[in-house]
Amino acid sequence: MAGKTADATQFLLRLPKPLHRQMTQRAKRNNHSLNTEIVNQLEGHTAAIMKDAVKIAQPLLDGAVDRAAEAAGYTAAECVLAFIREVVPSPSEADLARGLAAVERLLATAHR
Repeated sequence: MAGKTADATQFLLRLPKPLHRQMTQRAKRNNHSLNTEIVNQLEGHTAAIMKDAVKIAQPLLDGAVDRAAEAAGYTAAECVLAFIREVVPSPSEADLARGLAAVERLLATAHR
């Protein structure tokens, strides 16, 4: 995954010895260099945080859209959808895209 590229930055990193041993063991187990393992772990951690945020936020967003649609009809639900589209930085994320699709289906049903 990580390779020598023109946009890479090199820096010195101090790790506690137990963490260094753990990362070295993971790198060997995954047949990667220590550098590649650290980069992969950092990238994976960010993705995991995003996935957890989606799991927490999705039911809240679904509930907000449902309540808006029930309370004030189509216009309120449409406002919630517009807000979600503004707030979501990368609607290409599969979970977020599915959530937006569900909201759009709800809007289509409410509009009939």
